[in-house]
Amino acid sequence: MNNLLNEDAEEASFSLNGMLAGFDENTSAYAHMPTKNPNSHFCFALNIKMTEEEVIPALKDYLAELERGVCREVLCIEKKMLEKEYWQKGGLLRRNLQAMRERLESKRIIAATLKVQNCACFDDLIERLEDSYAEVARLLGEIAQKVKKMKMPQRAYGQFYQYLKTQYDAEQTIMAYDEWMMKEGDNSFKTLKGKQTKEVAEFLRKDLLQHLRKPLQNEIDEVDVDKVIYWMPCDYDREYLLSKAFKMQCARFRWNISWEGDILKFDYDALGEYLFKNYYKMTDKERQAFFELDVMVELINRDIAKVMPVEEKEEVEIDMEMEDGMSQAIGYAAKTMRVEDELKHLYDYTWLMMLMNETDGLPSFDTPTSYVDYMKQCGVKSMPTRSNISKYYDKARGKFPNWTFTDADGQETKRRNNVAKRFLNLVRSVNNSH
Repeated sequence: MNNLLNEDAEEASFSLNGMLAGFDENTSAYAHMPTKNPNSHFCFALNIKMTEEEVIPALKDYLAELERGVCREVLCIEKKMLEKEYWQKGGLLRRNLQAMRERLESKRIIAATLKVQNCACFDDLIERLEDSYAEVARLLGEIAQKVKKMKMPQRAYGQFYQYLKTQYDAEQTIMAYDEWMMKEGDNSFKTLKGKQTKEVAEFLRKDLLQHLRKPLQNEIDEVDVDKVIYWMPCDYDREYLLSKAFKMQCARFRWNISWEGDILKFDYDALGEYLFKNYYKMTDKERQAFFELDVMVELINRDIAKVMPVEEKEEVEIDMEMEDGMSQAIGYAAKTMRVEDELKHLYDYTWLMMLMNETDGLPSFDTPTSYVDYMKQCGVKSMPTRSNISKYYDKARGKFPNWTFTDADGQETKRRNNVAKRFLNLVRSVNNSH
């Protein structure tokens, strides 16, 4: 079964999550309703009824799309939402409506409104509300079971992450950063880099990535603790930074990020998948910590970019000092594609490694480490981590130029194949010119 992201629904990619949140808020808000006016309670019941009349068809459409292998968004479904009792909120509305039935039914406008709402009588309205709670819980249960059995497109996880992020109030984080800036009185690169390193270390100390697999020893060995210590305050807990636990946390963190120079980039697809699959294992405060770090790093990245020299997009020249003509060609091709913005993400270097391993006459590499070392010899300064290369390499299927990917839709698949084609053409054009 093909797993597709519905491109037509991208504009409203979070609409169903929003509708569910609205339905939840409506049913929860009733418990705090101060008035004892029967009319207000009746209006509240009608509001919930109208909301569920939107939610239930939307859930049915979503389930039907899952049956066809289409996923337009990853739903935020908690276990409690699979129970009818959760939506009933203790049955307070039902009890109050039953107690007020006689006073409400005696009013003509109530009878007329029931007729407009296609309710035969007052009891019919109460029963419909109860049925709607059960139906929402049932549909969410079916969706949860279906999702377990299908492979979600990776982009859907990224959208899920962004949806959760919109629910996070970033004001406190922004205020904390502004206060730090005023206190420091120094926005130099060194100060900002130290802040960036410390924020990540503090996040890792919470051990929030513990549900990922244990890193392999070679992945732990790739962690450069000395570099971390270099940027940390001199009085920071050195014992913790040198501990095996910290190295394990760093290794896991590296699976979910990439670097563009000194700019830290999060892999939202990977983080979204992690949060989705481990949602119930974390508290609200633990989930919030991801977005606190994300927002803080965005602010730091913004200011680091201001103090770093801007790279001019000028014509790339072939490095004639390299003795190896192939290294000249590969370095020139990679740099040109960065200038052209063809290599949009650092992980796009993975496709170059795959291409070279499949193409006669080009270098081949047994490990990501040997590939990264070679590309640096070719003059490429910014490369993804070895673990990121391995992660994306494993998502590829087939042979060039017809690769497919387990985490990409048709448009993204075409882009990745085109990245490799452009690289191959540039390398051959340089070699042919010599």
